[in-house]
Order: sequence, then structure tokens, then C-alpha cells
Amino acid sequence: MLGFLATGAVTEVPTAEDRDALLQYGIINAQDLGAGPLLDDSGQRRLLTRIVQRVHASVQHLDPLPNERTREPFDVLRANTGVCFDRSRVIEKAARLAGFEARRVFLVYGGWPRLPFPGGPTHTLVEVRARQGWVFLGTLTPVTGFAGDGRVWAVKDLRADVAKGGESLKKNAWIEVMSTDFLPVYGMYSRHGGHFPPYTPVPDYSPRQAWQAGLELLAD
Repeated sequence: MLGFLATGAVTEVPTAEDRDALLQYGIINAQDLGAGPLLDDSGQRRLLTRIVQRVHASVQHLDPLPNERTREPFDVLRANTGVCFDRSRVIEKAARLAGFEARRVFLVYGGWPRLPFPGGPTHTLVEVRARQGWVFLGTLTPVTGFAGDGRVWAVKDLRADVAKGGESLKKNAWIEVMSTDFLPVYGMYSRHGGHFPPYTPVPDYSPRQAWQAGLELLAD
């Protein structure tokens, strides 16, 4: 049983092929490799914003890649198409190559009752740990959680804003997040197991990201 569950674990470490793809398509530059932690707040903001903008400029269509097909950076960039769960893989790999810690956040609108059932309103975002804390990166539009007042927004901040009416979502034009309560599931890559090999019915997930998020929840 443990071996079967392990088939859903998603590899997070960027490969040499990922590096080549992201450099070839100009998502990152050679000088960006590992540079993120060395930058000040404004430098990190510029680098992460540039990564997001270049991914969306390079992936111009919004058709999802089929299930049971790899969706690593080369796959998505070559296809020139992808939705949130495709583009997020490119963004997170680019952020990691730039030296940032990154994680996937799966948003389930409707909360726990909707979690076991594929389909329905969901969304995927990427969070990256900057100097000021976790900040979300958009996967359908080139937005980031760096607000104009200097504050950084994580997914949990977005959820708190939704609970208050979503005024900051509107103010910052973060239109890809619905003003409806959602359940954030950290480290979830798919509920059906069809996005990452070996394509078993086990959900695709990152044990490390889920464990880390659980520890943060306990600390709060």
C-alpha cells in the first residue's frame, strides 16, 4: 500500500533539461541561476515578476495539455499552450532554478466537500518564499502578490481577503482568484494521478510541501 501511494509523489528538483528549456525560451537568464537569495527585496520582486511575465508571454494559448502526458517546462513551452496546472510547473521550476523555495497551491472552491471529486471550480497557484515571506505568483495572468504598498501576499492572505469581501482582490486586479471561499491544498498537483508519471490513480502530490504546510498550520 505504501509503495502504491508513493507512485503519486512528484519530483520537485529541476533537471538539466528543465534548465536548458528555461534558458532557451528566455524564462530565466544564466545570471539568474541561484541568484534569488542574494537579492534584496526589490531585486527579488523584479526577478520573480519577470519570470511570471516571460512564462505567460511564451505560453500564449489556454488549452490544457492532455492527461497522461508529461508537462515539464519543455513540454509546455514547445506546445505554446497550457492552463494553470501546466503553466505553474514552468513557473515553479524557474523559481527553483533562480534559487527560491517554491510550492504548488491547489485551490478548491467549495471547500472540503469538493476535494475528493475531480472537476468543478478549482485553480492552481505557485507560492515562492521571498525575503518578506511567501508570495503567490499568477498562473493564468502575469500577476504577483507584490502589492503596491510593499506588502507581499500569500495564498492564505488571499483567502482572508475573500472572507472580508475580496476588496484587495479587486483593488489589485487579481482577477484569476474568484471572490468565493476556497480550500488551499499545499503540494497537490492533481487529484486523479494523470498529470505526472507513472499515471496511477493516486493523486499527484509533494509529500515535502504537504508536510511543510502542515507544520506552518500548527505553528499558526
